[in-house]
Amino acid sequence: MKHLLARMRLTQAGKMRLIALLAIVLAGALSAGAGATLAVASAPTESRANVFTMGDVKVKLEEPEWDQNGPEDVVVWSKRRIKKDPQTVNTGKNPAYHFLEVWMPMAEVRVVSNDVNIGPMMMQELFEWEYNDAPGINPKWTQLFTPTTSDDGNYIIYIFGYQDAVEPGGRSEPLFTSLRAINFLEGDIPAGTVIQMPINTIAIQSENLNESGGTLKDRLEDIYNIYKTIPEED
Repeated sequence: MKHLLARMRLTQAGKMRLIALLAIVLAGALSAGAGATLAVASAPTESRANVFTMGDVKVKLEEPEWDQNGPEDVVVWSKRRIKKDPQTVNTGKNPAYHFLEVWMPMAEVRVVSNDVNIGPMMMQELFEWEYNDAPGINPKWTQLFTPTTSDDGNYIIYIFGYQDAVEPGGRSEPLFTSLRAINFLEGDIPAGTVIQMPINTIAIQSENLNESGGTLKDRLEDIYNIYKTIPEED
């Protein structure tokens, strides 16, 4: 049986205004107003699905906690926590394995350690993920492969796989529930800077895959590689 795949890229954001030295949008498309006010569309602004064969494998990205953020909630300063909870929903008719491709934004900043020592200016990932207020991701998700750097050098690209196939109408648990800004030195990022965190969702039919691997991580990587070897159709 040919494998059924679908990929959806979704960008989301909440509207915001600049009330601190730095404003960061974690995902979304920006429209800027005059003066010191920034406005961002609160609904998904882009979605795209590619179906390679007959069937019905569809996936949707949702972030219910992020959607509840108000303007002040998405203004970021050093070490601030922001609610963000990417999770997948199977909107098709076939069970499928779900994957998230998360682009972690980077910037050239200095990090303050122990609130005293200032490190060198260098490219750093701007956030750390947290699950239920603890460092790290949900244990039902597994980080796959070695993270790569985007062509422009502004993102580290992570791939995560969900441990179970998601049934039609079902959803995954969130990959993480919040992001914590690193302890960067105030002033290293210009006021009004807007940074995005793109997230791609990928679904692969779970039936008849014949995946190999001795560990969950190995099996999920093998399943993901099936997706990578099939050419995308327009």
